Amino acid sequence: MTPLYENYTDEKYRHDLARSHINRGVLYKRKGPDSFDKAEREYRKAIELLRPQNNREAKAALLIDLEVARQNLGNLLLQQGMTDAALKLLSEARSELEVLVRNFPKRLSYQKKLAMTFNSLGAALGRDKKWNAAQDDLKRAREILARLLNEEPDQSAFKHYLGVVVGNFGWIEFEQEHWKEARAFLDQAIELMQTAGLYREDDTAKQELVNQYQNLAFVCLKMFDPQPVAVAAQKMAEVFGNHRQDWYLAACFQSRASAQMPKGPGADAMLMQCLNSLRNALDTPGAALRREVTEEEIFKSIANHPEGQKLLKSLDRVSK
Repeated sequence: MTPLYENYTDEKYRHDLARSHINRGVLYKRKGPDSFDKAEREYRKAIELLRPQNNREAKAALLIDLEVARQNLGNLLLQQGMTDAALKLLSEARSELEVLVRNFPKRLSYQKKLAMTFNSLGAALGRDKKWNAAQDDLKRAREILARLLNEEPDQSAFKHYLGVVVGNFGWIEFEQEHWKEARAFLDQAIELMQTAGLYREDDTAKQELVNQYQNLAFVCLKMFDPQPVAVAAQKMAEVFGNHRQDWYLAACFQSRASAQMPKGPGADAMLMQCLNSLRNALDTPGAALRREVTEEEIFKSIANHPEGQKLLKSLDRVSK
């Protein structure tokens, strides 16, 4: 059977169909790892459709969506650990976007896409532990977004994405165990995202904020600063509010933080917070929990608590 898009000779139809494939790819990716193969196929179909045909010069709108598809696919491959393939796609997207930005300097959305491609390249290079090269690309992303935000201070998206980039600086320091530096970047990233407010209406932005809180909780745990661990964990779970996995992870952080506290009312309050997060994990409907392999060690602080014992046993009924 001939694929439908092979019958489409008109550029507009090919473009519309490609956008449909991009949107389907985004939806499949949001479903999680079990649907990543379907998301990849959708993005590859979009790229095939959006490539210029018969050496004709493509319109800017088509080219920008081609780079969106490449970036989305590159990020998907990066998420699955296929760093080399991701770097190739993201580098292609960066090269084409740099041309578009030069040709259309007043289209700020093109500059934002270029900035986020540099951000993705920085993340990919970070996965390869090429710290200096990663930071160079992140700096390019930060410079572009800071300039865009200066030009359009009311654009919440520019502020949010600047927060994403700053958060990746924090992650680079995190990976190198530079806890103090990582914490400063993550605090700044969270402030940018919170004040931008994009997370209130966009699930992807919500997840990006969750990631910052999770990294911050881990960093504070490494710095033996338990109060901010518990606070970051609580806020992490509250971003969505209805994600079972987030409440479970919050309980993990809060249990480990309470073990760092001196005995007394503060430790008792943190332990109660941990128990409440476990209750939320049990009571919130959703996908089965992915349990931590070191769970027994993590929950030592509540293992002898009657309510803690009951809640820990109940986790089996909502787990994989």
